[in-house]
Amino acid sequence: MLDKKLLTGMFAAVGASLCCITPVLAVLAGSTGMASTFSWMEPFRPF
Repeated sequence: MLDKKLLTGMFAAVGASLCCITPVLAVLAGSTGMASTFSWMEPFRPF
């Protein structure tokens, strides 16, 4: 009985965190790609 409750709780926690973690990963992946696109501007960066 305890194992079933533990498994259900873990499944609920993962399901609930997907709504928050997925957009963060998408933003990080997008910003990394955008930064590599503008890497040619590196010599113009101020000190």
